[in-house]
Amino acid sequence: MISICLILFLLTSILTPSYSQGTCASGWVQNGESCYLIRAAVGGFYGGTWDQCNAYCTTASYPGATMLCISNAAENTWIHPQFRGAYFWIGYTDMLPYGGGKGTKQYGWVTGCSSTYTNWYPGEPDNWANNEDYAEVHPHTGQWFDEGDESTVQQHLAQCGCQYKLAFTTTPSSRPTANPSSGLTFSPSSGPSAIPSSGITVAQSSASSGPTSSPTATHSFRPSVGDVYE
Repeated sequence: MISICLILFLLTSILTPSYSQGTCASGWVQNGESCYLIRAAVGGFYGGTWDQCNAYCTTASYPGATMLCISNAAENTWIHPQFRGAYFWIGYTDMLPYGGGKGTKQYGWVTGCSSTYTNWYPGEPDNWANNEDYAEVHPHTGQWFDEGDESTVQQHLAQCGCQYKLAFTTTPSSRPTANPSSGLTFSPSSGPSAIPSSGITVAQSSASSGPTSSPTATHSFRPSVGDVYE
C-alpha cells in the first residue's frame, strides 16, 4: 500500500502544472491581475472623445486591451485617483453594438469586458438633451454619469485609460529524480522452502486378511473318573 501511495504522489507531482503571472508592458501600471495605461489625452491637448479613447485602446495601445473595464468597487476606488482629479472615460455606453442603442440608457461594456458592476451617480444616466450616451467618471466623487461625445467644437473631452488582463503561463512542475517503474510488482511473503506436490496422496494401511494367530482348537471335555452320566 505504501508503494502505491508513493507512485500516485509522484505521478500527481509530474502532471500538476504550476502557474506564473506575467508582468505589465513598459509604461503600464499593475493592479491585481490587470495592467493600466493612463493617458491624459488621445485626441487633443486636454483629452479626447469617447470614440477616440476606444479606438486608441483597441488599436494603438496593447494587443487585447480595451477601454477601462471596472469590475468592482475596489477597482473603481483604485482607478479614480490615477487621473489626478480629471474626468475620464470608461468603456460603458448605450450605443450599438455595445448597448441597447442611442438614447435607450441600456448600457453595455465594450467588447472584452463582462463586468456587471456599476457606480452611477443618483439619477444617472439621464440622457440630458437626448444626447448623452457614454459613461464618464467624476473627478471628485468617483461616481459615474453619462456624457455626450459630439464631434464639434463643444465636444466633451476627457482623459483616457486602457486596460488588459495579465496572462498566466503554465509550466510543468519539476520531475522527481527517480522515475517510477512502468508497473507494480507484488511479491508474496516468503513461504516454506518445500513446494507441496501437485496432488495429495493419502496412504491407507491395508487391512490384514485375518488375525495374525489362528484360533486355538476346540476345547474337549473329558469326564473325570467317577462322573456318572445318565
